[in-house]
Amino acid sequence: MLIDSHCHLNQNIFKENLKNIINEAENDNVKKFLSIGVDYETSLENLQIKKQFKNVLISIGLHPNYVDDNYANNLKNIFKLFSPESVNAIGEIGLDYYRNISSKKMQIDCLEKQLNFATEKKKPIVIHTRNSFDDTYDVLKNYKDNKIIIHCFTGNQKIVKKFLDLNCYISFSGIITFKNSHDICEAATFVPLNKILIETDSPYLSPDPIRGKVNYPKNLKYIAAKLSHLKNLKLDELEKVTTKNFNDIFC
Repeated sequence: MLIDSHCHLNQNIFKENLKNIINEAENDNVKKFLSIGVDYETSLENLQIKKQFKNVLISIGLHPNYVDDNYANNLKNIFKLFSPESVNAIGEIGLDYYRNISSKKMQIDCLEKQLNFATEKKKPIVIHTRNSFDDTYDVLKNYKDNKIIIHCFTGNQKIVKKFLDLNCYISFSGIITFKNSHDICEAATFVPLNKILIETDSPYLSPDPIRGKVNYPKNLKYIAAKLSHLKNLKLDELEKVTTKNFNDIFC
């Protein structure tokens, strides 16, 4: 059994055919999903999806690329969606200095507000970090008692060690299958088995051999195969490890 620990089932490209998409994934041994919110609308849509599918867990949150001058009000509206029974995690939240849509100060403040909310509600946290590893680490070191997932890890061994020192879980996406992913692969070999997760980030980041096409949760098998090779594990052993890790976070 595989679990897609990060996918965006609320995206328009999935909406009209979501039942079939989930069925196809289940037929490829992907039995559980964490659907991610990035703003108010996708967080609200996640709540509707969870009502339809018993094997879909969901998060709510404000992604750094959606932080604007009205982010404080946006956060209030997102937080109003919360109930302990319906929301499984807060995310994806974090820092993105690649796009730099909003200032670093605004992004950090927005991140800290959501981290405090997650801490208060005792919910796991899904972190997005792009071109911002140092600042992300500096913020998260104040929250190391939380269950934190570093989603779609793209750093090297030195960076992953810092996040592991904060007791974070490290999630690997289709990027790990790319030919130029040497640093990420090296980092993956360093991560302890009890801290590894796998994700598609679908509909984004399709793995080889289907890179460049729309990604689907069923493609998790390619990421699992690559990671099992890197960790010198049989595929069924990796499945058991990543499933246990996910359930340790969310159950």
